[in-house]
Amino acid sequence: MERDDKSAVGVSRAHLEHSPPVRCVVRVHPDPAASAHDRGTLFIAGAAIELVPPNSSSGVRHVFSRLFDTHAKDAEIFEHELAPLVEHFIHGVNVTVVLAGHMRSGRASLFHELTVAAVEKFLDITANKQ
Repeated sequence: MERDDKSAVGVSRAHLEHSPPVRCVVRVHPDPAASAHDRGTLFIAGAAIELVPPNSSSGVRHVFSRLFDTHAKDAEIFEHELAPLVEHFIHGVNVTVVLAGHMRSGRASLFHELTVAAVEKFLDITANKQ
């Protein structure tokens, strides 16, 4: 069986070869237990975040591949960030996803939702290729 230059979901081989090797995305959740004084001030511009500690005039700036706000749904994060990785994985590209966050930040729930969605997408794609 001949293969074309597009995969089952329309991702070209050229796209797979030119994808950035590492992406770092963030969903911002304020810590409800911290007081406004403890938190400092959070500045967001595009995909950059700067946290200025209390009683300070400047902070450390971090730039990410993508920034999701606190209202972003798990499904949105999956579609934008993980769905393409499933396709890469099917084409033999090594894929790793790391979730980090404070205790009770929702990372376990997010991990569960992303894992279920990734397995479903993998099964759908592989079933359609047969």
